[in-house]
Amino acid sequence: MNIKKIVVCGFGTAMVFLLTVFIVVPMPAMGYVNFGDSGILLFASIVNPLAAAFIGGVGSAMADIYLGYSQYALFTLIIKGLEGLFVAYLFHKLPYKYRFLSFGVGILVMIGGYYITDVILLSDFIAVLPAVQGNLIQGSVSLVLAAVAQVTFQKVASKHPALFKL
Repeated sequence: MNIKKIVVCGFGTAMVFLLTVFIVVPMPAMGYVNFGDSGILLFASIVNPLAAAFIGGVGSAMADIYLGYSQYALFTLIIKGLEGLFVAYLFHKLPYKYRFLSFGVGILVMIGGYYITDVILLSDFIAVLPAVQGNLIQGSVSLVLAAVAQVTFQKVASKHPALFKL
């Protein structure tokens, strides 16, 4: 791994952390809604799957610890890591016109992962359903933000390819 890739990975992790920590909408009794997923989706479209897993998992887990949701940190590391991994893999494998479907897959991984997590932590399949709604809102907004950012990034990168070559 070269220095440029390490820097991008560190920057991505920091951005996911910041987007998760500083743009927070608390949800009654079920955590919070944030824009960290938009950072995961964007960076997953730029880096390889393992780097995307690191960026998503570590950035989001650090945010959980910082915000006082440490009971979720290990689950978040796995869920957001898988989100980044799947999105990056699919984004780079799918034909160009279908790439953004990978963002939807990532959001479904996040929603399903947190549903399972909440069932494990609360031992109730029904009581955790309101959290699914919050995660769906969070994921939908993040998907749109990431898609707009990714298109913008591609336009800039196409004009300055040497600057963005990883």
